[in-house]
Amino acid sequence: MVWLGPASDDSKLGIKRMRPIPETEGTSWTQGEGQALLELFHRPYWNRIWIVQEFLLARDITFYCGADSFPWYYLSSLCMEVRIHLALGHNRLYPYAERVEKSPGAYMVDQRRLKEQTP
Repeated sequence: MVWLGPASDDSKLGIKRMRPIPETEGTSWTQGEGQALLELFHRPYWNRIWIVQEFLLARDITFYCGADSFPWYYLSSLCMEVRIHLALGHNRLYPYAERVEKSPGAYMVDQRRLKEQTP
């Protein structure tokens, strides 16, 4: 379990945007969604030293932000989506994507994915 902190004005929007979207509905972000995601990836949780071990070694993670929750794979999938679209040059369709990719939260997600891929 990971507690990201209390809900903010934008956290519900960011969490909603992390949920998998059918490809037929399109995947670009609004300005508001990009800002909400950026705020989630910059929450104080990600800068705490003691979370490294618990985050990297946990078998399964559920994130909580206020009363909302989401599974690890939502966060992991979103980071992959960001990388793919930035690599394809879709920056204009994903406001704040470059800043999300360079955020403390995205760094921790990358570290966990690397650990999962290591035998």
